[in-house]
Amino acid sequence: PLETKLVALFSELLPQQAGIHADFFDDMGGHSLLAVVLVTRLKKDLGIDVPLSRILAKPTVAALAESLDDNAAAAHEPERDSVMVALNRDGTRPTFLVVTGAGGHVFIFRELARQLGPDQPVYAFSAIGAEGEEVPRQSVEEIAVEYERELELKGITGPFVLGGYSFGALVAHELAWRLRRRGKEVLGLVAFDAFAPGYPEKLPQIGRASSR
Repeated sequence: PLETKLVALFSELLPQQAGIHADFFDDMGGHSLLAVVLVTRLKKDLGIDVPLSRILAKPTVAALAESLDDNAAAAHEPERDSVMVALNRDGTRPTFLVVTGAGGHVFIFRELARQLGPDQPVYAFSAIGAEGEEVPRQSVEEIAVEYERELELKGITGPFVLGGYSFGALVAHELAWRLRRRGKEVLGLVAFDAFAPGYPEKLPQIGRASSR
C-alpha cells in the first residue's frame, strides 16, 4: 500500500512515469528542488516526515518504502538520518570524502560524483543542521569528530582523498588530520572555493570567476 501511494505521488511530481524501481533522478527527471517538494508532500499528504537526504540515499519508490518502518506510528516519527550520504559506493579508487559548506546539503556534489565515474567511491557530508533540526553551535573540531564517527559507524577505512567546499574545506582539513593521526591513509586534500592562506578577504565574484 505504501509503494502504491508513493508511485502516485512520484508520478504527480515528476515528468517521467514512476515505477517502483525507477530512480528519482536518473530515470524520472528529478532534481534537488523537486526532492524538496517531494519531502514537503510526503509530510502533507501522507504524514511521513522524511529527511531530504533520504531521497538521495533511497531514490526509488521500492527503496524509500523499504526504509520506512511498516509500523504506522514509527513511520510517522521524524528521523534524523546520517549526515554522510553515499553518492557512489562502488569502485576501486581511494574513497573520496567531500564536505559541504556552512548550511550546505550533499545534493551539490551529486553531479561531481557522476563526473568522477563509476569506479570512484564518493561519500558526502552535509552540514550538521542542514535538514532543519536545531543543533548547538559547533566548532570545526567538533564537526570533524562527528564526521569521523560516521565513518567508523559505516566501517569505511580508506585510503581516502578529502575535499571541502567553502567552510567545508576547514572541516575537511581537520578531518584529514584526525584520520592521519589514527593511522588512516590520506592521499590528498582538495579545497573548492575556500580561503587561501594569507588572503582573508574574498575577491568580488567576477574576480573569483576570472581567476579560475
